[in-house]
Amino acid sequence: MLCLGDSFTLGYTVDEHDLFVEQLEDAWNSEGRKVDLVNAGTEGWSTDQEVVWFLDEGVKFEPDLVLIFPYENDLYWNSQTNYSRFPKPRFSADGKLDGGKLVDPGPVPWWEHTALGLLFKPNAGDPSGSFEVPFEKTKFSLTDKRDDAPVVKKPGRLPREWAALMVEPPDFMGDAIARTKGALAVLQGECAKRGAKLAVVPIPNKAAVQKGAEGALRSVISLRDELWHPNQALRTFLACAQELGIPAFDATDRLKQVAETKERRAGSSGGDPEEAAPQLYFPIDWHFNPRGNLEFARFLHDSLELANLGVPRGNGTTAPFKPEPPAPHPAKWPYVFAGLWVLLTGLYYGNYKDEPKWQPPLKVLGMLSVVFAIVLGIGAAMKLVPPALGPKLVILFVLAVLGFVFWKLGRRLATIGELTLAFVLRGHWYLMPLLVVLLSIGSLLVVAASSPLVAPFIYTLF
Repeated sequence: MLCLGDSFTLGYTVDEHDLFVEQLEDAWNSEGRKVDLVNAGTEGWSTDQEVVWFLDEGVKFEPDLVLIFPYENDLYWNSQTNYSRFPKPRFSADGKLDGGKLVDPGPVPWWEHTALGLLFKPNAGDPSGSFEVPFEKTKFSLTDKRDDAPVVKKPGRLPREWAALMVEPPDFMGDAIARTKGALAVLQGECAKRGAKLAVVPIPNKAAVQKGAEGALRSVISLRDELWHPNQALRTFLACAQELGIPAFDATDRLKQVAETKERRAGSSGGDPEEAAPQLYFPIDWHFNPRGNLEFARFLHDSLELANLGVPRGNGTTAPFKPEPPAPHPAKWPYVFAGLWVLLTGLYYGNYKDEPKWQPPLKVLGMLSVVFAIVLGIGAAMKLVPPALGPKLVILFVLAVLGFVFWKLGRRLATIGELTLAFVLRGHWYLMPLLVVLLSIGSLLVVAASSPLVAPFIYTLF
């Protein structure tokens, strides 16, 4: 079986053993089925690129079944000849491949390696750009109009690839859908010629599955509610597959049911078990998390079993679907700790020759132990708190340390401010980066030297 797709299929956001492709293969193998899944997922690819790769390389695997996992942004990019600065293939509505050989544009300009270059790079945030939505189609057209404050009829803005969510797509998206259908028709024809079966399994939008995600998407989309749907792109792929007679599977209801079912699990503080619905997507991302990959693998397992697409029979057992993580690698921090201990002890001996010879190793050992305990402790604590809360706690920790630094500096802050103002008034802007670095590091070292209790935390920041 050959799996075509983008970053969802590649699984770049999860460990390999958590990826749905790996879990599905492991489950089938544990049931005694002779199945080999080849994962051809590639981050950033759209349907047309996956089809072209299949025509050139995928056919060499001589697959019995081809599974393609499109996502909503595929629709728009199937109509484009470039993704950012890189050329890509494109099919016409009747399945003909546009253009000739793709040419590598070469290395990026030197200025794109700089922070300012990236900041002012065109379409740096969204390479698809945006288009104007007529005022009548925006949610602002529903705003109550008052005599003293009439509604300003300004058009809305929408990323072009988000047009895949519109129930009535604009013209450019209609062209993209037609080209998508053309690409799927080519894939269908090549599979039929090779004797391979084909199935389409679109990835559901997070907002169509996870509670609260639709509200978050609604808050940033300019369209009126009745003019878009979070799973409209999935519906489009299903409609294309139905028109072509390609088997297709919709995991939305299955995943939504799981996401709405509360489960008992250990409390976050180690107390009594609590009930909570599982998260299937990452909180600040639209990709499946490990649990989402697990449930999607279960859906594929059951759906393909019922679809009679040639999955070999097993030994009658049912897969447990408990992905086994690989054997952990030995920790590297003890070697780093030992190397720093030797290096810093040697430096200590070289700089403080009058101290008793037995003190430097113990002092360095004590300081390193506290610093490593802070680093490892924060890492362990991050795993015990919800993902959305962890970064906030780290920021609070850093602010607390910096707050203590400002408190310890006291009257020195006035001197720092006076020195900085003098450089500004004299126009020495070229020296400001150096001044900021020197004052920042110097201030931290002054506080570290004056307070042995907070010193390990400051060294941890370094």
